[in-house]
Amino acid sequence: MLIQKPTYGQTHQEFKWEIPKNYNIGVDVCDKWADGSSRLALIQEKSPTDISRYTFDQLKQYSNQFARVLQKAGVGKGDRVAAHEYPRQIHFVRELPMTTTGKIIRRELRQQYF
Repeated sequence: MLIQKPTYGQTHQEFKWEIPKNYNIGVDVCDKWADGSSRLALIQEKSPTDISRYTFDQLKQYSNQFARVLQKAGVGKGDRVAAHEYPRQIHFVRELPMTTTGKIIRRELRQQYF
């Protein structure tokens, strides 16, 4: 949990991820929301005319399908499938620089913070 300190610098310096040893992000951010309500989870926009929408129920279904593929390949509970790196630095900002169309201007973010 983020506890705001008197200054940004202090907040940034004292922030620490507290992730349980056996944390499953798929369950936390997807499965617990997959309740049969067809609630929208993700919009993928490849181009202005190629837009896909996915519900939490669909994502859980795809995740379960992939889990079955891994099981058939011999991957068991607790086996590491891929290494994951934690972010080295995290910067909290009040506003993101954006174009008039809503795209984030990453160049300006880099100039401000890096």
